[in-house]
Amino acid sequence: MAEYGAPKYQRIAAEIRADIAAGRHRPGERIPSETELMERFGVTRPTVRGAVQVLQVEGLVESFHGRGSFVRRVERQVIPLHPDGTPGQARTVLIARPATIEEAEQHGLRPGGHVVEVTRQLVRDGGVVEVIGVDVWPADRYAFVDEHPAKG
Repeated sequence: MAEYGAPKYQRIAAEIRADIAAGRHRPGERIPSETELMERFGVTRPTVRGAVQVLQVEGLVESFHGRGSFVRRVERQVIPLHPDGTPGQARTVLIARPATIEEAEQHGLRPGGHVVEVTRQLVRDGGVVEVIGVDVWPADRYAFVDEHPAKG
């Protein structure tokens, strides 16, 4: 469970995460709708959406417009990265940084606002072989990001 002082969306995400871990929501099943979560937690739609977005970034749920959000089916497998079949591992790297002008506009941030860049990489022998995805989210979605991330 998230700390008491954590933002509401993080506390809600923590409760849904705990429900998934306890088997109350199984892989492939729909989690409660936005309306059901709003009623359960007494919060607004944007707060519920923030919670679900955290779970999406973590890879626990996937959402489909008009159908809802579902617990992801996780298959444990080694991803072959090369024709020789040598396996690799997936790694996620989070970097807090100031938003570009375009990112600030896209996420409704004030100029100078901060974002977290989430990069998913395939790694082999300790080195990055391929970047498989990059997403950028407002930094306030992450409890560990302080107001002034390191410059670099």
